[in-house]
Amino acid sequence: MNNSTEKCVQNLLDKYGREVLSKREAANELKISEPTLDRLRKDGKIKSLLVGSAVRIHICEIAKIIAK
Repeated sequence: MNNSTEKCVQNLLDKYGREVLSKREAANELKISEPTLDRLRKDGKIKSLLVGSAVRIHICEIAKIIAK
C-alpha cells in the first residue's frame, strides 16, 4: 500500500470508526451511485463482503480507488 492509500485509509477510519462500510457509504465516498458501485463489484474492480444479506466494503478497497 502506498503512502496516499495509507492516508486515505486513516482518514476513512477516523471518519467512520470502523473498517467496513455499507454500499451507500462506499458509494458516497467514491461519489458514484449505488448501481455503479454494483457494476464495479460485478466486474471485480471492488471486492466486497456479504454479511447476511448486507453488502459491506472494506475501506482499503475504497482507498485504493480514491488514491489513484
